[in-house]
Amino acid sequence: MLGLSGVLGTLGSAVRAAVVDAVAQAPEQERAAIFTLPAATDSQAQAVAAEALFARLFGESLRVTELTPTDGGALRWEFVVDPERLDPWGIPPLADDLDNLDREARDVDGLAPQGSSVDGGLAQTLETSAEGVRAVQAVVPVPLALIAIGGLIAALQLARLLGDSRIGEAALLRARGLRPTTARWSAIGEVSIIATVGAGVGWLLAAGAVGVFAGGGLSALRATGVVPVVVAAALGLGAGLAAWHASEPKATESAGRSRTAVTGLSAALLTLAAAVALWQLRGVAEAGSAPADVWSFSVTAVAPALALAAASVLVLAFFGLAAELASRVAARRPALAPALPARMVARYLPAYGVVVALIALAAGGAVVAGASVATWSRVGEENAALRAGAEGRAVVGAEQVTAAQVSEVTDATDVDAAAAVVTRPGVVSDVEVSMIAIADSAVAQVVSSLPDLGIDPDQIAAQLAHDPAGKELPEGAGRLEATFAVQGNLVGTWVFEDENGTEPPVRVESMALPTADQLEATAWLVDDLGTPARVPLALEVEVLDGFAGTAVLRADAALPAGRSPWVLVGMQVGFGNAPGTLAPSLTPTTLTVGDGSELEWPSTAPLPLGGQGGSQTTEITFAPVPAALPAVVSTTLADAFGMEIGDSYDLRLERSSRVIPLTVTGIVAAVPGASRDAALMVPLGAFTQSQVAASGSALSADQVWADGAGAVSALGEAFTPAAVDTAAPNTALTASLAATWWVATSIGGVLAAVAIAAAAVALARRRSTDVFVLRALGRTAAAQSRARLGELAAVALFAVFLGALLGAAIAWLTLPALTLAAVPGVSLALTNTLVWGWAPPVVLVIIIALAVGAASVIVTRLMRVQSRAGRVREAS
Repeated sequence: MLGLSGVLGTLGSAVRAAVVDAVAQAPEQERAAIFTLPAATDSQAQAVAAEALFARLFGESLRVTELTPTDGGALRWEFVVDPERLDPWGIPPLADDLDNLDREARDVDGLAPQGSSVDGGLAQTLETSAEGVRAVQAVVPVPLALIAIGGLIAALQLARLLGDSRIGEAALLRARGLRPTTARWSAIGEVSIIATVGAGVGWLLAAGAVGVFAGGGLSALRATGVVPVVVAAALGLGAGLAAWHASEPKATESAGRSRTAVTGLSAALLTLAAAVALWQLRGVAEAGSAPADVWSFSVTAVAPALALAAASVLVLAFFGLAAELASRVAARRPALAPALPARMVARYLPAYGVVVALIALAAGGAVVAGASVATWSRVGEENAALRAGAEGRAVVGAEQVTAAQVSEVTDATDVDAAAAVVTRPGVVSDVEVSMIAIADSAVAQVVSSLPDLGIDPDQIAAQLAHDPAGKELPEGAGRLEATFAVQGNLVGTWVFEDENGTEPPVRVESMALPTADQLEATAWLVDDLGTPARVPLALEVEVLDGFAGTAVLRADAALPAGRSPWVLVGMQVGFGNAPGTLAPSLTPTTLTVGDGSELEWPSTAPLPLGGQGGSQTTEITFAPVPAALPAVVSTTLADAFGMEIGDSYDLRLERSSRVIPLTVTGIVAAVPGASRDAALMVPLGAFTQSQVAASGSALSADQVWADGAGAVSALGEAFTPAAVDTAAPNTALTASLAATWWVATSIGGVLAAVAIAAAAVALARRRSTDVFVLRALGRTAAAQSRARLGELAAVALFAVFLGALLGAAIAWLTLPALTLAAVPGVSLALTNTLVWGWAPPVVLVIIIALAVGAASVIVTRLMRVQSRAGRVREAS
């Protein structure tokens, strides 16, 4: 009871605190929502109906404040989170209801005849938090079920020990006329009183512990009030019947045969059920997403606990066989020391079976708990680093990053390197992918290394290496100046030679030249840090005298702030609008930078513009354009098509007709910084060159990645703190899940300790005659105490070893699906991560060792009392 209530109360407080903290850290406009409702004829009745709707949807989780109506008379309410009354488990539906409040209002008759609106980002903030809540809801049933199963087994087995110790008392009462029905209800009533008191005390203790360690003790009482009622009712009836049945004489007569049959049947049925559940759980893991329906949630919750229960029963069944075999082997030796303890364990198998079952369950649960806590911690850290791509990144927005901003971040204190990044969704064949474009020279300096995933930035940089994307400008170049010789085209116009227009028009031909207003030119450059920049060029057209239809086009612009030297990738020159009848040709003549240095054009051939079938613009690139871009792809994308190194595919950017040919040069477990598991990374310089060559324009960067101790603060100063995403994991809810596993491990250890003590005391009382017999055979009291300690220690070690071994197998089978559920947004590449955590198993071993030692002390004292007693009863 203490464990169940403690888990639920602690998690509730942790989830509530995490959500309240997330709302407090959100931008101001995302901390509240305002509902606006145009007034109807009866605004008072409308307000009453609206508040009834709010109460039904939000309960006490949101504070609702009525605001002053608008100038037009529209009613308004503001919603904010109530940090004290927020229902932590109702956050997912709360976010959905708030997001769809206008639709809910429309469904209420007469409430919103003119519609309604919801402003503010509180719904989006809650929806983000809801992902973590769903993760907790999917995983928390596992330790809860483990606690419940352990408690149920302990209660039933201890009740059987209680009944077994009352066989003589039961026989005496039957001899005095006590009816079996009365005896049955008496046992149920007695155990029900014990269960009720225990459930109530455990419930109150759990609420107090939650209030001290997590806060919100009263909330924990309200949230778990039904638990002690259910526990007391279930255990009172079940354990009472078990105690009554164990005290019946027919139970002892066939105890060995029936218990062996039941144990074997239970092991077979539980193993079969666990195998089916684990098979279904593997299917959930292979689906590649967190549980999203009732069936997936149920399988995720039930399969691990069912497997642990089956493991404990299997250990119990094997314990019986092992005890019998050890007894027969030991009996062949004449010495009393090995034979007697082995025979005693085999003889009192039911009592020792209680210890074995609970220790095996606790040991298996401790191994799963340790692996879960360690794995989720490691996966959370690596997933945060993988999704961020670097130590820190600023998500600025589409085409808003400038070379000056990247240079500013690079020059900031404690920043090792920074780079501009272009991110775009796209499609390869029919698979949606996430594309990351970053300068290949920056990959090794900026991208985070993840050895566990085999992500080596140096290797990725080598796989993305490409030929220069353009012509490098001299160091310190400040301007770009280009000149073109313009050759006009012959056009004809019809004119009337007489003023009255009585004569037919005459066609007059002339050489037409475009004006500067009709033309536009743009240069695309990349600075030394790999940041692409679009530079509009100022144009001037000078008509040459004496040369009909010829002119000089001058285009120049100052280079933007950035890191020198710049690389000139390409240039686009042409008409801003439809050229009409104009069809000039441009011949590149000179290309200079601000210091007078002259560069060579890639070609001086005339460039035709306009005309029939001609292009409105012309593109010039300053380096050979590769047929395909090198691309490093994720294993998820590679597996979808069976990609291998050297294969070629086409990438089509989302909401665009642009198609980019790719050649696979590397395959990695996951692409750093990608938002999807199916992802690819390409070099930003070659990506820019390919786009300029194809259409004369390219995508500007929308993110900045930085590495170094000061990366996060530098990005926050250059942009805004809200835009910065770090590689630090959000451990609030993961830590709460770890706490539940610690509670489950502790409760399992305590239940096993209680079983050890109870079994030891019960056996000591039943074996009181052995003390005198063995003393007569020369065995001292100390030697007998050591023999009893050896029995308990051997049984405990057997159960711990096999339970831990099966627990390790269960952890290996279940953790991929549990990781998908426990870590929101986890990459598929990390779901097979398995890290063994030794703290819970070590703590459990310490608890069991202390319990065995304490039980040995208690048994030793009982044996001393028994040895001084003057009465000896005949052994049964």
